Amino acid sequence: MSGVGVRVRTLGREEVGTVLAWAEAEGWDPGLADAAPFCAMDSGAFLGAFVGGEMVGCISIASYDEVFAFLGCFIVAPEHRRRGYGAALWASAMARAGTRVVGLDGVAEQVARYERAGFRATHRHVRMGGALPAAAHLVLLARWGADVPVLPYESGHLHALHRYEQAHRLFPAERLPFLRAWLANPGHAARVAFTCGTVSGYAVIRPTRSGAYKVAPLFAADLRTASALLAALLAAVPQRSHVMIDVPEPNADAMLLARTLELRPAFACTRMFAHGTPPPVDDGARVFGVTSLELG
Repeated sequence: MSGVGVRVRTLGREEVGTVLAWAEAEGWDPGLADAAPFCAMDSGAFLGAFVGGEMVGCISIASYDEVFAFLGCFIVAPEHRRRGYGAALWASAMARAGTRVVGLDGVAEQVARYERAGFRATHRHVRMGGALPAAAHLVLLARWGADVPVLPYESGHLHALHRYEQAHRLFPAERLPFLRAWLANPGHAARVAFTCGTVSGYAVIRPTRSGAYKVAPLFAADLRTASALLAALLAAVPQRSHVMIDVPEPNADAMLLARTLELRPAFACTRMFAHGTPPPVDDGARVFGVTSLELG
């Protein structure tokens, strides 16, 4: 799409690195190796706005299936703002989404703008972060999760985890290609919880560009299982690391778990949807931390 002197086109995988660098500059702190799994989800999801061969902005619109898409990474370089480039990116992304329900996580200052564009809020996600207390994993085990079996993720677990997501409607669309890449991505550590031999939750932790670690996602049957999974992940990172979890605010147990680790709110985003009712998802009780504010 062209307009106001700008051309919008699909970005190649190598150009997605620029998008993630911009996201880092905005304070979103993406993972060190996010590009590959992001592109595995939808290789055409990332769009860039170009003026005279220079990229001036970006946006992502990942189409999970024929029903649902998720919009993120909406950034115009600071020196190019207020020139209409963002409008061109937005129009291209929404055209690519077509009639799909579109989800996004909007920062507070943009919520009113998204509402004018037809999006409606459902709840907030709060980024809880901070330096871990000493022996953080032992704190969790002592309080809640000492008797929950947790194992390191192996590739043979993939389809069981996918079935777990689908059975409990933890995400509003099919995302096996993304999940395969996310769980196997370099630097990612994943753990799986079992109850009576059946998956009852899983979690992933990954290093970010700032040197922190982000737990994403943290899905669990209950607080006890979530605590055991989180303890297993924290045992795998250096003591007193800075850790972040993007927590659904309505999940009181998830907020309690984060505060037990002395994590504090860093910022919040509002989950919003347009183009009709979002595909059905779990009531949030099993979602202790979302996968990505960029991809849902």
